[in-house]
Formats: sequence, structure tokens, C-alpha cells
Amino acid sequence: MNLPNRLFPSSFLIRLVLMMSLCISFPVAAAQETIRLGIYHNPPLSFVEGNREPSGFVPDLLKYISDQEDWRIEYVTCDWDECNSLLSFGEIHMLSPVSVSEGRARRYDFNRESFFVNWGADRDGWKG
Repeated sequence: MNLPNRLFPSSFLIRLVLMMSLCISFPVAAAQETIRLGIYHNPPLSFVEGNREPSGFVPDLLKYISDQEDWRIEYVTCDWDECNSLLSFGEIHMLSPVSVSEGRARRYDFNRESFFVNWGADRDGWKG
């Protein structure tokens, strides 16, 4: 398309202004992501005493992570069976702590790194 030379400067200017307006960033407050986390009584990993905030290793670690990632955690206190139902129906986003089993691995996504390894041994007849 051949434009007369006299129109080129104004069309160039208009295009330049439009391009610059697209590049200007306006400060917009990003919405903080809210994670609904099911938590049940499993001390010392997680527990709630009275009407207080959840305590234990898991809430402490998740508090640190949420501060770094700018998450807001909404704790949902439930017993083990209720937490699993809430997770199955999408009422909560996460449940912690949970150990990986073959059946759970088919239904849910697990993190790849363990943040707590819990193990023990039962020695029959041991009198320590």
C-alpha cells in the first residue's frame, strides 16, 4: 500500500503512540492466591488446640512457603476421613500431612520431594 509521504509521519506517530501505550505498565495489585488446606490432628506434624491457629511442623513449613510464594492459607480443620472427603469433592485444595500410597497416587498429585520422612521399627520382644 503506497501512502503519500505527507501521511507517513502522522501514521507513524499514531503507531508509535499506540505501541508505547501498550508497553506502559500500570501498577495493579495481584490477587493473593488462597489455598484451602485440610489439616487434622497428627502431632507433632499438625494439630490444633482449642480455637487457636494450627501448629506443628507442617503449618510452620507451609507458613514459610506461603510467605515466599505470596499465598494465603485458609486452614480447614477436619478429621482424617472428613479431610479425605473434602479433598475428593474439591472442597479443599490440599491435605497435609499425607503419606503416599499406590491408591492415593492414582487419585491425587503429590509433591516430588518429601519434606518429612517418618519411619519406625517394631522389634518383637524388645525390652529396651
